[in-house]
Amino acid sequence: MGENRVRPWRGNPHYWEYEGEPVLLLGGSDEDNLFNHPELALRNLEALTRCGGNYVRCTLSCRDPGERLALCALSYDLSRFNPEFWRRPRSFLRDAHRRGVGVQIELWDPHDFWDWGPSGLWSKNPWNPSMNVSYGAGDTILSERWPHHPSEKPNPFFLAPEKGDEVLLKYQEHFVTRVLEETIEFPNVLYCVDNETWAPPEWSLYWARFMHERAREAGVEPQLTEM
Repeated sequence: MGENRVRPWRGNPHYWEYEGEPVLLLGGSDEDNLFNHPELALRNLEALTRCGGNYVRCTLSCRDPGERLALCALSYDLSRFNPEFWRRPRSFLRDAHRRGVGVQIELWDPHDFWDWGPSGLWSKNPWNPSMNVSYGAGDTILSERWPHHPSEKPNPFFLAPEKGDEVLLKYQEHFVTRVLEETIEFPNVLYCVDNETWAPPEWSLYWARFMHERAREAGVEPQLTEM
């Protein structure tokens, strides 16, 4: 199962290989979460391949109007997922795979976890204790308001492993497990823990170990990095 996956080239680990052949990944896109814009995604993939490109990044984010909720949850119950959301990344990965395009899946975007601009993203985020029925503010290390830019002070969401917040970690693991279940079969997928993180190393290491353990159960060695 792993022979045809995108991975470091065995002949020179400074490059990648895909389907057993060395490849240089080159790409770009109009959105960092193309899967959540199906028509735009199709146009981007067509334009990219016409130019000789073969790579896009994809944050599992949903902060723009019209996008399906990335995190989840029917009625903001973090133990239940929105099927319509998961259809979008799977459809996008199939289209990218048919065109020979590699996709970097980024699990978390710290910019979704602070209140910036008029949108107040953290205040509306399903992970916010005030927005879901799975836990309250007193059950986790989370605060209902977080006005700090991630580079100034990361949301406690990104401290769950370091602080041992078992309640929050349970739902985070539930989400990451679902990400792997929906994406691991695609050989054109790379993984990244965060988009532009300022979280402590414990956060990245926790998810690296977690994802490697889960992926190996499916017989896959995932390619995982951090930004």
